[in-house]
Amino acid sequence: MIFITGGAWQGKTAFAETLAAGRATPGIGEHVLYAGPKTEERTLPVASGRRDPFETALERPVISGFHYFVRRLLWEERDVNEFIAAIEAKNPEVVITADEMGCGIVPVDPEERAWREAAGRAAEKLAADSEAVYRMVCGIATDPQYGPMLMFGLGGVFVEVMKDVAFRIAPVTDTDARDMVRSVKAYKLLQGARGTTPADIAKVEETLLRLSQLVTDLPFIDELDINPLMISEKTGEPIAVDGRIKVRRCEAESALA
Repeated sequence: MIFITGGAWQGKTAFAETLAAGRATPGIGEHVLYAGPKTEERTLPVASGRRDPFETALERPVISGFHYFVRRLLWEERDVNEFIAAIEAKNPEVVITADEMGCGIVPVDPEERAWREAAGRAAEKLAADSEAVYRMVCGIATDPQYGPMLMFGLGGVFVEVMKDVAFRIAPVTDTDARDMVRSVKAYKLLQGARGTTPADIAKVEETLLRLSQLVTDLPFIDELDINPLMISEKTGEPIAVDGRIKVRRCEAESALA
């Protein structure tokens, strides 16, 4: 099982389909199971000729929007962990996506708060039981004294708790990019751990070099963030799933006019 999480509408399902392409068990369903608005409805009937979505989840190679399944399970007073256990037992190669529910303001409505907590605990369980939960951070920030600074590190706990990141002032050289990647404590994970696909390190280094060149050529960029920069389970190549760029608008318009 592989678990992918992040903000809404950030490319999680598309990336999940890419990962699932080489993992699906022969004979398993060929389509993504979207746990969206219909699954969210309290009174969702099983349409004529259609199966219950909970049963379908035991067969599909990709389950998108698991947090909506959590909401339905709460409404039906069913155990979320038992459902996860059934998926793991009957559909071990599945790729599951879920939105991050813990960000933002805590809901006033008690039912919404319960859903938020249950979805968070489900995500924790899925991540703990998954063979791979890849997330990387790669970005640019402009220091008022030194100019553009490049940051590299594995995401999640490695950045937020362990502060396992490397910085260099742009422009970076081939040697800088190589040292950045190899200097983080989690580098061994990129090399492949416990049977996972090794990252294409040369491609990761090339990504850093291209980002460095971009902010050097376009000095009006204040911030650039690729988060997450995922590692393909199939090829080991980095895939930019989501990104954000902050520019100084007047300078950008003048330079690009």
